[in-house]
Amino acid sequence: DPTNPVNWDLLAAALQRINFQMRAIEACGFALKVKPDFLPSVVRLSQIYLHLKDWKKTVDFGRRALAINPSSGDALFNLGIALIELRKHDEAAECFEKLSELSEQDEEAKINLGNALLGGDKIAKAIEIYERVVERKPDWSGGFHNLGNAYSNHSEWDKAREAYETAYKLDP
Repeated sequence: DPTNPVNWDLLAAALQRINFQMRAIEACGFALKVKPDFLPSVVRLSQIYLHLKDWKKTVDFGRRALAINPSSGDALFNLGIALIELRKHDEAAECFEKLSELSEQDEEAKINLGNALLGGDKIAKAIEIYERVVERKPDWSGGFHNLGNAYSNHSEWDKAREAYETAYKLDP
């Protein structure tokens, strides 16, 4: 049924999975012609443009999705990553702070919050975030790697070496 935006979005999802991004964009466009505020297609467009590294379009569709649903985790994530790439670290940090509040267990959101803070020269706060992540997930090498980066940026060489060594031991 071409008047049902769900059908268009399902087609877009299938096209996206087989890496036909431009066709997926077209299918989302048809869904949005039927229903301009259809959240799944708006979020999907932010995901597709993120994958294509079109940061400005990712931001546009991420913001549009958040205007429809301010608690859309996928939109917050996509928008935050694009804002980091555009070096808008404070705005990115806001996205990841909100995403962290929505999902306390989302360590990836916390790592990205730390990355945004680190990029915005808020190194001490980034270190705090990373330290909490590795306390909660002491077996995750990625957390230790990010912690090592933050310590390096803060010229804490011994702590950086220790964090990198831990990361390497966990994932050689």
